[in-house]
Amino acid sequence: MLSVLRTSSIRKSLISSWAFSSFRPRTITSRPDNANSTIGVTLPSQVGDKALGIPTAPNSNRPGNATLAAVALGVAATDPSAASSLAQLWASVSTLPVSDPMVPVLVLALLQAVMGGFDNLVHHELLLRLPWTGSAEREQLLHATRQILYFAVFLALAGITPTGVYAYGLLGILGVETTLTLADFLEEDRTRLLPWTERITHTLLTINYGAILALWVPIILSWAALPTGIAIHHYGIPGWLNFFVALGVLTWGGRDYAAWRRLTRINASAKNNPLVLNLKTPSQRFLVTGGTGFIGSKLCNALLREGHDVTLLVRDRVKAAKFFSKVGGKLTLIPSFAELNPEQSEFDVVINLAGEPIGEGRWTTAKKERIFSSRVKLTEDLLEFLKKMKNPPKTLVSGSAIGYYGVNKDNKDTEFTENSEVLEEESLSHTLCQQWEQVALSAEKLGTRVVLLRTGIVLGLDGGALSQMLIPFDLGVGGIMGSGKHWMPWVHVEDTIHIIGRCIDDENIRGPVNNTAPHPVTNFEFTKALGTAMNRPTVLPLPGFVLKALFGSQMANELLLTGTRVVPRKLLDHGFEFRFASISTALQNL
Repeated sequence: MLSVLRTSSIRKSLISSWAFSSFRPRTITSRPDNANSTIGVTLPSQVGDKALGIPTAPNSNRPGNATLAAVALGVAATDPSAASSLAQLWASVSTLPVSDPMVPVLVLALLQAVMGGFDNLVHHELLLRLPWTGSAEREQLLHATRQILYFAVFLALAGITPTGVYAYGLLGILGVETTLTLADFLEEDRTRLLPWTERITHTLLTINYGAILALWVPIILSWAALPTGIAIHHYGIPGWLNFFVALGVLTWGGRDYAAWRRLTRINASAKNNPLVLNLKTPSQRFLVTGGTGFIGSKLCNALLREGHDVTLLVRDRVKAAKFFSKVGGKLTLIPSFAELNPEQSEFDVVINLAGEPIGEGRWTTAKKERIFSSRVKLTEDLLEFLKKMKNPPKTLVSGSAIGYYGVNKDNKDTEFTENSEVLEEESLSHTLCQQWEQVALSAEKLGTRVVLLRTGIVLGLDGGALSQMLIPFDLGVGGIMGSGKHWMPWVHVEDTIHIIGRCIDDENIRGPVNNTAPHPVTNFEFTKALGTAMNRPTVLPLPGFVLKALFGSQMANELLLTGTRVVPRKLLDHGFEFRFASISTALQNL
């Protein structure tokens, strides 16, 4: 029921908004023929149906007369001749086969909320982890602002109806939100490549939003014709649902705002304290694979800032260009080794970091093939190119992983160094790393010094295993995995970049190098440290059977429920000093 209360200067305890000077209010009811529902509206006694310009349809089942009274109310009270045009405006919407023209608006709004929630949760949070991605700073601010505007919009859809000037304010909010949506689309295209599912979702959201505006704007204009105020319209269950959506978008807007503040601090810190390698030899020529990945992008940025020449093997030149658009230095992007003339190419150092992410998605047959091909096959192609070079590079730093040591099924405390025996040779992790390293080591026949970087769990906000843990921990639902007793050999991403730099500079370092911090921790210790750093509880464990159901037994057993106590013996023996030696220091820094 749309209820209007008259404001009186004498009766200050009465609430409402609309005053009709010298008119005695009365409530009239207009209803469709044979209808059982009524809508009560406060009207001056002199104003009747004719003055309101309500069209009559004696044999029509089409609803709308009841609502037309509310549409033309304010104008009819002061200018009855204008009421007819408002009634016609409303009638153009009232032809829909529903009891109230707002019903389709409410339904479409709820559909918009469902699609928008899916986009936020699945794309922005789970897949892309935008709240923790430095390049999404402006996008997070746009999201936060839009959520606040949506809060006001969904309140109106819940039945808190603005009239008069306030209705024009609602139209202004819709206009601003539309403009910000377009700006958001442009920002997304500028900073990242959208997955196809997100593009489809955005298309559906745009079409649905257009339908909402087409149906709702005429109704809002009718509200604008009423005296300025706020009225309550009871829409039943759809109204309550929209009210809870309003609370949800307000909460999510606060989360997006907090993420924007965090990213602002992180980006300012990175700008003021850029990662510096300070290699001994200046102006070197680098050939890099995997340079747009989590580690590779940071390494290439550091090399370019220091004036080195970087040739980067990429699958997507547009994506790669975005990574390094603000960095100086000489950058060459190539889609394949075939674009290089091996007899004329000269490189001092080759960094081979390419590889399909091993911890994202289930290990299906197709996934395993991509994991092997992106590492072993690509390294074979790289070696074929190096063999044809007139002057092979002096150094090859090639990726590997601590999975080389096999699966520690019993989670024993045995310490693993570069010379330790393999636990289990039948695991996918060991087979992959063993084949990968074997191909890379063949470069020694060319006179090239080969370093095999056996990398552990690299900690950073915008990639690696930690970035996948941040969302559940941030939401307060993080906890140990399985028993929590398995080891997690970790390393800070900045230390990883400096370790690569040390491997380039120190000609005495060759063969396998454990790229891990000197003090590995168990999953229980890691979980507690992460919860402390994020000021979040860690009381919800993730049972092993759940992980096996989600990721498959092989992946869960090799990556999530077991681990080896790996230490960087070779780096320590060569005097490398870790900036982040303890897990608490590393997580607090991030």
